Amino acid sequence: MYLRFFVIPLIGASAALTAAPEQKVTLRNSVAPELATTHEITTILTRRTDRAGVREDAVVRLKARNVRLQLDESKVAQVKAADMTIMLPGEVVSLHRDGKPVARSMGIEAFGLPTQNWVRLVTQLQTLHDGPAIVPDAPLADLPLLTAMLDVAHWPRQPVPIGERWSRPFETPEFAGTQHFELKEALRVGDDSAVAVHVRIEGRFQGLAAGTFAFERAETQLVWAKAERIVLRLTGAATYMLLRDENREPRGVQVDMVLKNRERLSEEAQDEARESLSAFARALAEFKAGRHEKAVTAAVLFRERWPRGVWLPAIDYLEQEALRRDRGGKPLASDDLKRALAALVDRWKAADAFDDVELAERNARAMREVLELNERQIRAMMRDDDERLRALAVFAWSFGESPDHLNDVARATRDASPQVRAWAANGLAARGNPDTDPELLLSLVNDSDATVRARG
Repeated sequence: MYLRFFVIPLIGASAALTAAPEQKVTLRNSVAPELATTHEITTILTRRTDRAGVREDAVVRLKARNVRLQLDESKVAQVKAADMTIMLPGEVVSLHRDGKPVARSMGIEAFGLPTQNWVRLVTQLQTLHDGPAIVPDAPLADLPLLTAMLDVAHWPRQPVPIGERWSRPFETPEFAGTQHFELKEALRVGDDSAVAVHVRIEGRFQGLAAGTFAFERAETQLVWAKAERIVLRLTGAATYMLLRDENREPRGVQVDMVLKNRERLSEEAQDEARESLSAFARALAEFKAGRHEKAVTAAVLFRERWPRGVWLPAIDYLEQEALRRDRGGKPLASDDLKRALAALVDRWKAADAFDDVELAERNARAMREVLELNERQIRAMMRDDDERLRALAVFAWSFGESPDHLNDVARATRDASPQVRAWAANGLAARGNPDTDPELLLSLVNDSDATVRARG
């Protein structure tokens, strides 16, 4: 295999790290409402492809910064963890063809990753024994492995001795398995009393990733500060295979998360963080409801009130997206919409024919955006007399995320036109919803038309 499996050393040579003997260790998450932390996360993706006799090896680097504020909750022994993740554009570090470096690398968009900064702000509950993970964005198969390596703040309820092992089930829509923990040793890292924990991951891909990827191995090492109850540093690595026809193309993902800052917020700063977070939530609600002008107005008012607020990157990003939707988010003219849908269908065919997961993922994003901006027109197209237009519309409709979208596509499998039924089947396959009625899938397999049966 071209990717040698390894885990980056946890602490660099410049850090002071010494063994600290201890009988038993109490592991807990912080539930201090005044704690604020900043972590930097670097992710390395490695790819190998073999096509038309040409071997291509690519290395991609992604960087993110996560700011977490722990806010008071009404219940004892838990806090609301507000995580703002700022993801920077990725870069293709190297590209080799048949072992020779290529001067002009492919763009980052070839990996299904954004070419501009984006910001995500979410809140989740954290308890003494279970804490939410900080996970930056990544492509389809890398994301669940990255999550498995980073979602580690889950601790036994009783003190445990060095060498103790415990396990917990782990599952995402694309991966199911088990995390095996081992408390390796007690340490001192600078002024922090800490422990080193090793996590080994077992499992398999499922959902959209099943049958396309084969998991090999993954593990994480972390240094956990006992007093602050936070990650000082975490490193992990995973390897898996892309299954393409008879080929098995090796892939890997490595992650390095380092604590860069920690501080205790004053009561005044906590109140401001909570109040401004509520204001952001209201602006986000306007955006999600399609009221982009109101979202922009809310962002302007936010900056006027909190010109140096901690959530400014999130509100700025929300405003940019609202302006983009407002400027460029006009429904397409009828002919332009038909051409756009036809082009996206052609891209889907290419992704399906070559089993190109990244292309399929990018195409799905584009299809969802076209559907979001032109939903009324596409709904009308599903009732058009022209079966070709109905087929296009039904396939586009399958990328909608609501149960109503799924129900409409299911009804289209009973259309009088075999072409429409076939594209409804394609849509169900592209959607990959586990809640799809098995009887519906069986009806497609037994359809009177051979084209529909092939897709079912």
